[in-house]
Amino acid sequence: MSLRWQHYPRSQTPSELCGKIVKAFTNKHSAIDSSSGHTHKCDKVLSILAEDFLQLGFQIERGKKNGDKITFPLLFGRNGRIEKPFYPDGYQAESRYMLEVEAGSAITNHQLHRDLLHACICDSVDRLAVAVRNVYSGSDDFTQACRIMDSIFNSRRFALPLKEVLIIGY
Repeated sequence: MSLRWQHYPRSQTPSELCGKIVKAFTNKHSAIDSSSGHTHKCDKVLSILAEDFLQLGFQIERGKKNGDKITFPLLFGRNGRIEKPFYPDGYQAESRYMLEVEAGSAITNHQLHRDLLHACICDSVDRLAVAVRNVYSGSDDFTQACRIMDSIFNSRRFALPLKEVLIIGY
């Protein structure tokens, strides 16, 4: 199965950076393709893509230790102390683009919903890219992720504060 992607809102032209993000995944697709049997955890997929994203100006999470993470404040406490942080996989400050790479938890554990909510809450995020496996435990996670986004973007009752959301199926 080839790399798949869907841009939201579907009525707008994808940004130039959106195309470059897709190209980064396309360049490394043979190493991460979930339909060809790769079952890499999300950290491994991110490490395979890291250099491409660094060249696009993204900060990329290097590990799980505090100094290796990218920290976004969700809530501030007394004296301006970060009370509730969020740790995205990648961030490009110039375009305010957040990157999340998921593996098996995107749909089954509702990580896609959490990623979307965190991006909406973060004051310094205008765009979000979420990568999900095309195939996970016999399920088509990319199609399910797109159905979720279609429901959200087609709702007249719910408006996201994001300019762009990109779903990538690898």
